[in-house]
Amino acid sequence: MSLCLLWPALAQPVTLNPTPAAINAIARAFGFVTGQGVALDMLAESHPQLAAQVTGAREAFEASFPDVEDKLAAELRAAFGTASFTKFQRDVLDRVIDSQMKQPKSAEQALAFVAEVQRRAQGEGVDPEILDYLLSVTYAGEPAAEFADGFRQRFRTDGSGKAQGLRLRLQLPRSWAGRDSELAGVVRRWVSEGGNGNAAIQLEIRDARGFSPTKTDIARFIAQGGVRELVIDGSEVVDASAYSLETLPGFSALLRSTTAQATGQPTVSWTQMYQVFFRGKAISVMCTAVGKPGDTVSADQDIRRIQPLCRQVAAGMMVEQLYD
Repeated sequence: MSLCLLWPALAQPVTLNPTPAAINAIARAFGFVTGQGVALDMLAESHPQLAAQVTGAREAFEASFPDVEDKLAAELRAAFGTASFTKFQRDVLDRVIDSQMKQPKSAEQALAFVAEVQRRAQGEGVDPEILDYLLSVTYAGEPAAEFADGFRQRFRTDGSGKAQGLRLRLQLPRSWAGRDSELAGVVRRWVSEGGNGNAAIQLEIRDARGFSPTKTDIARFIAQGGVRELVIDGSEVVDASAYSLETLPGFSALLRSTTAQATGQPTVSWTQMYQVFFRGKAISVMCTAVGKPGDTVSADQDIRRIQPLCRQVAAGMMVEQLYD
């Protein structure tokens, strides 16, 4: 079922970043959850002997994605406006019911579908774009919880190219879309909300020109304002402190920058960084939240939301050569 033809025009901003691709994905996710709910209702009615299994599958999915249909609906309602969304919702429901009534399931097929819903509760067998938004709306207020609940992706460098000879392992939340970067020193960049969000995490490896500091060197470096010399012009070092990853010394820093747009409206961005040194290389996990032009509040809120996630990602990084 294609939902694209059902969409009304956007009416106002939504909680998640309302790019056309995002609205497309949210609408697909809403149709997916609505269809699953209707299918389970019909199975319970047509196969009452499977009521317990149907209830168990429904509860498992709800436990993983609590109130997800209502959360997706809220995003679409904010985007479309209440009247247009109500019509959209009714059209989706009519199409789903019509589709399900034309394809009744046998008891064997019903059991297979129940098992499929159980797998979906673990994030398995779900279209990646749809899963990204089931996770995005579920963990919008606490991105670190997605990571903690085990919805993760894994990334490894083999030492080639921008990795500059280093073999690293990193884990990130599943719904953050990873892409290679053309920027010097940036190995890979992950963007929230399936690549449509305003927050990003990136892994950087840069040549530290042989600099292999001790913890004492790091303390002196911070005290003397060395972090300020590393950041781009226009950025303010709000906080800096010593940090270590296993035996590797380094520092963490919180940076704030404001850039002027052509419209004259300022854009605020925050960056939380964790940097350690190994074999003359500087390894950094950088987490960034960027506000909308003229909005000086949203980026402040976003960086507070992603800071716990940033700590988890940085702390979970593994340098394989430490164990050679």
